[in-house]
Amino acid sequence: MKFLVAALSFFLITFSAAAKTITLTIEIPDEIQTQDNTAQFNVVYNQYVEKWLVYFVTKDREYFGKRLEESSKYSGVMKKIFSDYGLPQELIYIAMIESGFNPLAYSPAHAVGTWQFMKGTGKIFGLSSDNWSDERRDVEKSTNAAAKMLKSLYAEFGSWPLAIAAYNCGNPRIKKAIKEQGTRNFFELSLPNETMLFVPKVMAAILIAKDPQAFGFELNPKPALEFDTITVNGCVNLVMIAKCCEVDKEEIVSLNPHLTFQCTPDQKEEYEIKIPVGTKEKFLNNFNNLSDKEKYVSKEEIARMKGGWVVYSVKKGDTLGSIAKKYRTTVQAVLKWNPKARGKYIQPSDKLKIFKSGL
Repeated sequence: MKFLVAALSFFLITFSAAAKTITLTIEIPDEIQTQDNTAQFNVVYNQYVEKWLVYFVTKDREYFGKRLEESSKYSGVMKKIFSDYGLPQELIYIAMIESGFNPLAYSPAHAVGTWQFMKGTGKIFGLSSDNWSDERRDVEKSTNAAAKMLKSLYAEFGSWPLAIAAYNCGNPRIKKAIKEQGTRNFFELSLPNETMLFVPKVMAAILIAKDPQAFGFELNPKPALEFDTITVNGCVNLVMIAKCCEVDKEEIVSLNPHLTFQCTPDQKEEYEIKIPVGTKEKFLNNFNNLSDKEKYVSKEEIARMKGGWVVYSVKKGDTLGSIAKKYRTTVQAVLKWNPKARGKYIQPSDKLKIFKSGL
């Protein structure tokens, strides 16, 4: 089966699809100029980009297609943010190569989120990370951070291939390579192998994303990210928020992937939460009718999330009463935390979970 397709209105692609193989014959000028209403971006096409274009369309086709479908959830929000910063919208597909548009992505190097920020770099560009939440997983906030970083890198290097490379391996390494090797052409530089592959991958992803059908991708896009926001005081479980919105918990979790324990932080200040569009009134009506005990996570559970529990190894001569006294609590509380201890004598080396709020 053969196709002759006009793609991006800049070049023609002819490819044959057999049962097991796909070959591509591509005619593209050295630079393809694409432009939106905020900024211009030149997609470089050469043998390095072509290698990854062919790979994404053939061997990696299934995965790449699924990640393109996933990108439709976030692309509208991301493109608007990049436009607000005066950046080319095409740059959002850096996230395709970084994480496959997965907010929960975590690398062996401890880079986190859709844009794969290291903790220190994220902090420089305004992303907080603590025991309760990691804004590197917040799609909006991390995209704002990525836009700030890319804008800064482009201002420094005046070249998108160099800026993208610096996003991957850091601007000091790019500056050093330019100085030592005497060229500002990314493809003439010798950089870490990961970076030399990263930039062509991004260029190839952009080419495909501009017109997936031209490359044979038949996609079922995911619904675009849409939400309302509410604010709560104190620690509220996302299960309770979902119940009050009358939706499945997974909907709330997917809108708030940055919350480490799937609950709002334990703080007195108001905390903003995303909820599905059209559920705000339901939430307010249902939530306001709950008692504080129903609304908020218990002190014991909060302490557990903070690491406020100890595991006590029973010693010879210990009783439940003596252990409760040691930790300034009651026998009933110890039994509550350790249901398996009910109805039996504790023995040396038994393990009991004790909430240490009284210490």
